Amino acid sequence: MNSSMNRSVAKVLGPVLLLTATLALPVESFGAPSPNAKAHAAMDKDGKKDKNQKNANKAQRQERKQQAQAHRQQFQRQKQAQRQEIRHQAKQQTKVQRQQIKAQHQQVGGRAQLQAQQRAQAQRLEAQRQAQIRAQQQAQWQRQQTRQLQLQRQTEWQRQQALRNQRNNRYAYPGDRYVRDRQAYRYSAPYDRYYQSGERFHIDGFVFDEGGNCSLLRDHRGHVFALVGNIGDVVQGDHLRLQGRVVDGGLCDWQGTAFEVVQVKTLWQNDRHDYAPYDYQRDRIPFEQYLDSRY
Repeated sequence: MNSSMNRSVAKVLGPVLLLTATLALPVESFGAPSPNAKAHAAMDKDGKKDKNQKNANKAQRQERKQQAQAHRQQFQRQKQAQRQEIRHQAKQQTKVQRQQIKAQHQQVGGRAQLQAQQRAQAQRLEAQRQAQIRAQQQAQWQRQQTRQLQLQRQTEWQRQQALRNQRNNRYAYPGDRYVRDRQAYRYSAPYDRYYQSGERFHIDGFVFDEGGNCSLLRDHRGHVFALVGNIGDVVQGDHLRLQGRVVDGGLCDWQGTAFEVVQVKTLWQNDRHDYAPYDYQRDRIPFEQYLDSRY
């Protein structure tokens, strides 16, 4: 800074001093160059050199300044390019990361969907297995119920069969070891006293004619009776025990008296009176109802 001030002072005071020295010289001294003139010329030359040097330095400074500015601009461009590259790489990396995350999400979603499908399939299989188990249990229960019902029916049938056998055994011959609480069948036909009184009595015999207007029955002593009334669909060969009374045979175009059947008491299996498929005292149902089940 001091050197620059000295140069400024020299620029200002140099010409003044030079002019003062010139005026102080005698007139005759202008004829030949004086030592001062040489000094001034040297100073001017030095001044020019300094000026040129200054200009050169200034140019150098300007050049360096321009170079520095160009360097700064280049550095800024490089730095900006690096920043753009970094931002681009960051964007690319972010994009790749997003794609990876998206792929991971999709993969996770696919696994979740697959797991959900597997769970649904397992649930369907379990539901089918449970349904099969319930169906098997239901079928087993139905088989057990059917078997139990069959056993009950079989037990009931055996019981009924035992009762039937017990009832049938009551019609055994006198002295048979199965007779319990009923006397064996004894046939008697005291018909004479009933013919005029109109009282009810029993007859026992075989149907030998079911044609004509009346069915005919012959008892065990050979008496023939024309049967009137509702006796059902009896057929030839039926062995019956009937309850009724004597009526006029004209009701069925029969000459003489006829037998009006009030109730069919017994239908025998044979002529030995040891088995009765139907017996009112035992079965307690009308003979017509028995005939419905018979046919």
